Amino acid sequence: MKRLIAALGFMLLVSPVLARTAFATDADTFDKLIAKEAPAESSLVTTFKPRLLCTCVSGPDAGVIHKPGVVVLAGLSDLDCVVPGFDATGKVFSLVNCNGDFVILH
Repeated sequence: MKRLIAALGFMLLVSPVLARTAFATDADTFDKLIAKEAPAESSLVTTFKPRLLCTCVSGPDAGVIHKPGVVVLAGLSDLDCVVPGFDATGKVFSLVNCNGDFVILH
């Protein structure tokens, strides 16, 4: 009887985790992949953890063309390359968007 109660308790604890995994949609899987490779642009100023390097090859701001940058999620569904600016202490103080074509440096 104790084993049955223990097994039922374990199932109640594990079932929410299994349900989330079992019912993940294709869109959820895709969103997780994007979040893994391209952090939200706003998060880079507070916690600078870039994942993919990139370089702008075209765009309205000539100052970022061919400069190294990082791939970010800009807004809800757009990827962009941003070129970080650093202050004298080495902390990020600005991010300039490519707003054009970019290539990922891998």
